[in-house]
Amino acid sequence: MKLLYLCLTFAGLQLLSSCGAQTAFPADVPATDRHTLGRNMWEKGKLLYLYDSHNPHSQQVLLELGEKLKSAFGRFELQLVADTAAREADLRQYPLMLVGSPEHHPQLQAALQQLPINFLPQQQQFALAGRSYDASRYMMMLSMYPSPWNDSLPVFVMTALEAATISSTLESHYRDNWRRFLRDRWGYEVYAEGKRLVMGEFDDGAGWKPDPQAHYDFSDGGRQVVHNPYARFIAFEGAGNEAAIRQVAARFEQAAQQLQALSGSSFEQLQPADYYLYASTEMKGLRTGHTDECHLDANGQAIHRVIIDEFEEHESEQPYIWLIRQLLGKSPSVAMESGLATYLTRHWHKKGYAYWVARLNDGHNVPSPALLMDNNRFEAASSLVRTC
Repeated sequence: MKLLYLCLTFAGLQLLSSCGAQTAFPADVPATDRHTLGRNMWEKGKLLYLYDSHNPHSQQVLLELGEKLKSAFGRFELQLVADTAAREADLRQYPLMLVGSPEHHPQLQAALQQLPINFLPQQQQFALAGRSYDASRYMMMLSMYPSPWNDSLPVFVMTALEAATISSTLESHYRDNWRRFLRDRWGYEVYAEGKRLVMGEFDDGAGWKPDPQAHYDFSDGGRQVVHNPYARFIAFEGAGNEAAIRQVAARFEQAAQQLQALSGSSFEQLQPADYYLYASTEMKGLRTGHTDECHLDANGQAIHRVIIDEFEEHESEQPYIWLIRQLLGKSPSVAMESGLATYLTRHWHKKGYAYWVARLNDGHNVPSPALLMDNNRFEAASSLVRTC
């Protein structure tokens, strides 16, 4: 039910997009539930993004981040306000997003004394749910939690010692689609080196304590099963079918060799990809926020793929896009890049590239060269045409 409330709240925001001084806070446990927080936030129509402005660099980084986040909220207003310009009345009147360093942001410092995420300055650690995290390595997030200034409205928190850590972490996840930001949120999240390692929900019916039934810890780095010159194949829990993983690795190496033969080029000083393998779309989605069978991360340095029987005859072309970009660079033509990747994908839609191109040709559905070279028109074509 908690997750349903969260989904309904953020769905409402998506629908909408389509159409000073420290305070002594009350010690009482908030009685507001998540559904009420979401409704009240929606009715306000505005959220204050209070950013750390303690030095020009932090201010610039967080201002740029705020501008990007505006697209996640659409016509729901995200108002960017420096921490030094925040008014007490506004803190009580509006939902808040506190962004910056716990060492320099006055409203964030005050709030963390009352929120589940705490900052321990002497130890330089964050504390959450009975665990401590080295503040120099981790970024912490809190979403849709009762605000210390007004517990009928929500507060969001994004904090790390350096503003660049916050910005780079979010960039690595949302560079290509900032609208996903709201949909991906959990009650609390812990990130390190751009990866979401811990996430969970609060039980709003039990004093807003972390719910042990909705807590996920992905801090294990997975197990490297095999490696070759092109990738390290790393399996997470439940994805340890070594024979299947070795088969995936062999196909990847064969495709790399085939690509070199086709292009007449060779990989030089290649940094092998981290090729992560998951037991299910659900576990992949929880770890990465993507439930597709396979995707490349926003930085282009890692491949994430589900390895289960149902996908074996519907092999994704995404890993081969990674190879193409490493050898030839990113093509200005979407059609050329996706077509070449599909050509290298032996079991694309079971039958492979040659079969489906022949079907398109027999049905007189092969697009014109003009359409193929126009990225905007090409993206509007069917998925079969786009990929072949």
